[in-house]
Amino acid sequence: MISYGPTVISMYLTFDGVNSIHFMDIKVSGGQSDGLGTVLFGGADFTNVDIAAAGIYANLFHSTGYSCNGSTGFYDIWLGCGEAGSKETAINFVSHFDSDVTETQVVANGDGTYTISSNHDGSATFAVPEPASLALVGLSLIGLAGVRRRKNAA
Repeated sequence: MISYGPTVISMYLTFDGVNSIHFMDIKVSGGQSDGLGTVLFGGADFTNVDIAAAGIYANLFHSTGYSCNGSTGFYDIWLGCGEAGSKETAINFVSHFDSDVTETQVVANGDGTYTISSNHDGSATFAVPEPASLALVGLSLIGLAGVRRRKNAA
């Protein structure tokens, strides 16, 4: 499960659908459009994670080519190597706002990495400039009335 807010995506693990373990945050540092959605860039962060509660799940994600003090787990790299290990715990992901049914897929890429994809049900909200759109509709109606009046006068 995930929850998200400004600059952070919190990741939770559940085994029963009721109780959850907050095991990692992704601190979002930037993003760009890919034409279909937004590609977000960030890195693993454990500042707000209760490590005692997360236990072994804090190291759920591992680096494939980097170790810190003999460990490849993201938490151990974050804790033991700090800034030196930050590029090794970088996480990039695509955020698409579509209306697909919630579904998660895990695909082995064949090179020791995995692609995890999940869709949510379009719960994103976008601001609509109501006063401007109402003014545009109003001006359109006034224009149509003027054209009709001119047509009736001729």
